[in-house]
Amino acid sequence: MCGRVAGCILGEEGYSEGRFPGRSQFIVQVPEASHIKVSFYLDEVTAAGEETVVIFHEEGCRARIRTAADGRAVLDSMEKFSVFTREAELTGVGDHLIEFESDMQARYAVKVDVTPLRNR
Repeated sequence: MCGRVAGCILGEEGYSEGRFPGRSQFIVQVPEASHIKVSFYLDEVTAAGEETVVIFHEEGCRARIRTAADGRAVLDSMEKFSVFTREAELTGVGDHLIEFESDMQARYAVKVDVTPLRNR
């Protein structure tokens, strides 16, 4: 998808784990226009890094929404809420590529929540 290979399809019941620094991606299936929330749970953080980026692609990669946070903002969110999130509204129906990358040093678990816009 979008000229890349995604490691998995994430839904309400699943999650993926990995380690920063690095980048990864996954597919989220959207049955109707929806609000997408990507949540990162961090562990073993040894360096905040400069920037963490999450890119939400519309189906067919016709558009994208890039969100970024500096390393201090990510750690502040973790201290206050025990999670770091990024959100976007995707209007297309089908498979959507979500990419993320960070130069922080930490282990992560990432999950996704999909809420139809009609339910908000």
